[in-house]
Amino acid sequence: APLVITLHGTDAGLLERSGAARWLARPVFRRAKVVTAVSAHAAGQLFRATGRTIPASCVQPMPVDVRRYDTMGTGGGGLVAVARLTRQKRIHLALRALAIAPADLPSLTVIGAGPEREALEALARELGIEPRVRFLGAVPPDEVVALLRRADLALFPAIGEGFGLAAVEALMAGVPVVACQDGGGVLDVVPASGAGRRVSPTPEAIAGAARELLADPEARTAAGREGERWRDRLNPARVAEVCESWYREARDG
Repeated sequence: APLVITLHGTDAGLLERSGAARWLARPVFRRAKVVTAVSAHAAGQLFRATGRTIPASCVQPMPVDVRRYDTMGTGGGGLVAVARLTRQKRIHLALRALAIAPADLPSLTVIGAGPEREALEALARELGIEPRVRFLGAVPPDEVVALLRRADLALFPAIGEGFGLAAVEALMAGVPVVACQDGGGVLDVVPASGAGRRVSPTPEAIAGAARELLADPEARTAAGREGERWRDRLNPARVAEVCESWYREARDG
């Protein structure tokens, strides 16, 4: 039967890290009629691991219920970070950025649960910023949208993301985003200027970029434009058409 394989990020990272995974995967990817990926970063990982090239027409993120983002936010709620609290998400960099620029940066709301929460709460106390950080844990999707609409700026310091959905959601809510240069697939999402910044993974660089975006009166407008583009690209009906084209290619090719 014709085979279509889609890489979501973690699987592509495993191919880079594990020789056994590459050995097992290469014949499977050679046999596949079509191989797709959710980001250019994941496509590059596959090429380095197996030599299989993924064309631009086969790079497509998964769909999102874009109806939740039909209106832009107004801001006023300070900084926000939406992530599963693991080491890979590097929320500690956001906390340290807040600690070195207390006079310039507003409070931070951290949305998400995970094994690093206790350590991050302890770090906030150690840095003396505990009163300026809220850890909300996991919240329902509609509440995440409402919190994003009220945010002034989103921090996304993760390393090696497969895609970076939380950054897309921030832009769709009209919120500028700071990401890191080693963020992987999120670099497909966050622009280097205008609606976002891509910086070194250091508290100093993140704090500096946050200051710039907060002081830029055009940043939120630019984020709204980026968000409109992503709402179109991630619309489920559009993504379904793209996926159907892959399946037709695999069937008929």
